[in-house]
Amino acid sequence: MRIGPDEGEHKSIENSLNRLKDRKFISEDLRRIRSFWSKKTSSEQSAWSSMLMKVITVNAGLDSEDTPDDILDFVILRQIAHLNSDFRKNNEDRKQAVLETVQIYPGFDSIQEWLEEHGFSE
Repeated sequence: MRIGPDEGEHKSIENSLNRLKDRKFISEDLRRIRSFWSKKTSSEQSAWSSMLMKVITVNAGLDSEDTPDDILDFVILRQIAHLNSDFRKNNEDRKQAVLETVQIYPGFDSIQEWLEEHGFSE
């Protein structure tokens, strides 16, 4: 799959990362993580990542004026949590660690509902 730059037509992944840093949800140096928009809406997943390549790809369907910034920020935070999870743990333990990281995000339940209502899954 081809992937596009972090500047979308309506949204910016870099701006989202900066908001997350400003709000102290992420504190690490993220230069080692690359982030992109998918070229097109290609699945129901809101985003996906590669632990090996340290890449986050955000579904182009979220690059919309109708997508609140908090939704995009949450989706990216969740992918960072996946990248930072211990790959040596089993899948269920990693999922639990990611959940513990992201459920402190303000409006967690309403964000989950928004994503479901708009056809996006984890």
